[in-house]
Amino acid sequence: MSIKSWWPWIFACASLLCLTIVFVWANTTPRRANFGQGLPIQPCPSTSANCVSSVNADPEHRVEALKIPGRASEWQAELVLALRREHNAQVVFESKNRVGVTFRSAIFRFPDDAEFAIDATGTVQFRSQSRVGHSDFGANYARIERIRLRLLAKNAVNALSF
Repeated sequence: MSIKSWWPWIFACASLLCLTIVFVWANTTPRRANFGQGLPIQPCPSTSANCVSSVNADPEHRVEALKIPGRASEWQAELVLALRREHNAQVVFESKNRVGVTFRSAIFRFPDDAEFAIDATGTVQFRSQSRVGHSDFGANYARIERIRLRLLAKNAVNALSF
């Protein structure tokens, strides 16, 4: 048998091995040390292209905080519902006025961690960052915008029903 007949099998096995290594690495990467411990929401590092936060001064990594009228406890339940509607979302912890979520990408299951904190004025501060890689190609920004639109639409429906 010649090497030409073995080439597709060697390529397929090498590809499968690489995908397995990436999958295992993505699923075992630890969270930040202070993830979900009630500390204030942290800004994104200026060198990171895979993070967005409402507390950043840098416009490249900043997304406006969500301003929600009403009681924080009611909106925390709405926030958790909006988060659970995201594909591959797992609420990791939930405490008074604070929610932590891990999102997974569809194909390689890369983890993205997000923290949400609701203050007494109804402002939701957040941070969403990919655990793996340098860039997330705008995935965290797009996800936060989807969640924002869901919450704003829910708020508009509630305002019209009274």
